[in-house]
Amino acid sequence: MGLVLGISVAYVMIRDKHRHELTDSVLFDTQSIRKSLMNGIDANRISGWLKQLTQQPITGEQQVIKYDLANHVIHKSGECENALNARLGERKCYEQNRPFLAYSNSTGNKPVKGIPVYVNYGRAEDYDYLKQSGVSVAGHIVIVRYAKIFPANIVKLAEDNNAIGAIIYSDPYDYTDGNSNNTFPNGVYLPESGVQRGTIRLSAGDPQTPFYPSIKSAYRLPIKEVKMPRIPAQAISYSDARYILKGLNGPKAPTQWVGGLNITYSLGPGYIDNSYIELEVNTYVKETAIHNIIGVITGCTEPDRFVLVGNHRDAGTFGALDPLSGTASMLELSAAFMNTIRTKKWCPRRSIVFCSWAAEEWGLIGSTEWVEEYQKLLASQAVAYINVDIAVNGNYSFQAEAVPLLYSTVWEATKAVSNPNENEVKEGLKTVYDSYLKHRPSDSFDWIHLPDIKTPGSGSDHMPFLHISGVPVINMYYNCDHSTHIKCYPLYHTMYETYDLMSNLTDIGFKFSKALTQIWAEMLRSLSDSPMLPISDSLQYYPHFLHSAFDDLNNSSNHLFRKYDISLDFLQESIDEFDLAINSFSNKLKRIDEQNALQLRRVNDILMSIERTFLEPNGLPFRKDYKHIILSPNAFDSYSGSSFAGLYHLLWEITHNSTQESQQKLLPLIKQHISVIVFHINAAKNLLKQSFNKF
Repeated sequence: MGLVLGISVAYVMIRDKHRHELTDSVLFDTQSIRKSLMNGIDANRISGWLKQLTQQPITGEQQVIKYDLANHVIHKSGECENALNARLGERKCYEQNRPFLAYSNSTGNKPVKGIPVYVNYGRAEDYDYLKQSGVSVAGHIVIVRYAKIFPANIVKLAEDNNAIGAIIYSDPYDYTDGNSNNTFPNGVYLPESGVQRGTIRLSAGDPQTPFYPSIKSAYRLPIKEVKMPRIPAQAISYSDARYILKGLNGPKAPTQWVGGLNITYSLGPGYIDNSYIELEVNTYVKETAIHNIIGVITGCTEPDRFVLVGNHRDAGTFGALDPLSGTASMLELSAAFMNTIRTKKWCPRRSIVFCSWAAEEWGLIGSTEWVEEYQKLLASQAVAYINVDIAVNGNYSFQAEAVPLLYSTVWEATKAVSNPNENEVKEGLKTVYDSYLKHRPSDSFDWIHLPDIKTPGSGSDHMPFLHISGVPVINMYYNCDHSTHIKCYPLYHTMYETYDLMSNLTDIGFKFSKALTQIWAEMLRSLSDSPMLPISDSLQYYPHFLHSAFDDLNNSSNHLFRKYDISLDFLQESIDEFDLAINSFSNKLKRIDEQNALQLRRVNDILMSIERTFLEPNGLPFRKDYKHIILSPNAFDSYSGSSFAGLYHLLWEITHNSTQESQQKLLPLIKQHISVIVFHINAAKNLLKQSFNKF
């Protein structure tokens, strides 16, 4: 297991002789610049970038991990034992890339011995079901299937329920279509030997320097004081999981817990005979330096304002989809911008920052440490951050996650790009927007038909920008059809994630990769070159989002608010007043003279500041590293974004703490947190209501 010691940032300052010929008075035709950028993006070059990048498995520093000792899950029955290490097709890659879960507690030479309990997806509601069924995991090893929540949440919930170890596998119900002939390399589904790697630490960044950058001058917590997972955990294949699950004792699993292994799924604990599980994990802590690579195109009119784009380049596998499909796209994106600057003698109004992050798979270390180091600068001068972790993991539809202030930026960019699906074009769906709207219609807007945009969660490098500096973010990708139970992107984080997977199955001809890169280019052009920030086009969506979030909160938890005499009146009032302030501000923006540089600057400063008003410096209850009071990851699944996540977490706690003493401690925290939410919404309202007498 790697632990970052220090972070080194390599800067590439991109300058061009044409910039010296430009002045603020030079006007550029938006259409010609957009066309130049679009035409400058080539599918064959993206393919070439990806092929070059996927020659060998890479970690944070593109060095192969070396193992002194293997991790083992051993199923012991009498005098027989089966060592379960996903022993089939992936094994040829194991000498240097054995499956592991980063930050797992190490057992050393004392393996954990115990009997297993099957906990389905390892969610909070799954543990609730076990308790209702009289099954305890305390003192036992849980076996859990991937597919629903972040692996770190799986292990944390196992810890919270007093398990002594965790084994995680990918069940064929979730990762195949039931036909073994359609598994890789014949199809995109997971072979029986596939093992998903990942991290199981919930917090982001260097564990030894929480909230501060991991630079040479930093104070580092002694490793024994660092908060790490307390139990050992290991990932295995579904071929190996079969040995553990078959023959389990106890009640039969409910229908919705039954997977695709063609065995009887029982809950446990333990086996009918005296079999048991032995879990040996040999991860270790090692301090090492990592390196971010930062490229800058300096803007000509507002060089002190910048738009950032980023992708991480590390993977525990060949990483053809995660992250190198995004890396290949960003390489092509940066080339398209530089070629346009040179050939058109164009210069973006604002500076553009290209970010290649290291050690994302170890817990967003590269991006988090960089944002922590430059958080004050970012908070005052960053316009937005656009993240592409995976460019293409399916070819069904485009999908974006974004803050409401960037909704229009997403929609308008997709309107500018041709649909890469030729069959859909024949049906009249000519643009990415047309396809996006058909496949991902939103049910959130009752007055207009618009594509769905998800709430940003964690799990990628946009997180520190939003939660540390309050920078508006977009995270986007092409993905698969979610209408079935099969997990999108079944080969995620396995050794089967190769160039052949992308080129032969996921994105033949790299047409979807090209479209994604063109969308990225148009977003970047719009945010970096529009005189008035396009945030202005999305203002109405924030109060709408808050009204919807309030209704969802009230509908789902009204019984608790009545039971504990909790009032939401001030919260509703603050949202209503914020809505009025947005409408008033939007009307006044129509009278802005964009030729008046000072007036325009003032308006853009306000637009940039709106997202920052929702940052709570003390963080959310129980999760101090998440500071956005409105948009934060779900407390029990960091992959998923949630509105009012801190409040939902507190409400969950009060329903799961049965003692009156615990409830009495939580009740003031709930009321206080509601008042904090109200404060931040009012802060946004007050920002918008400042004097406009001279506008």
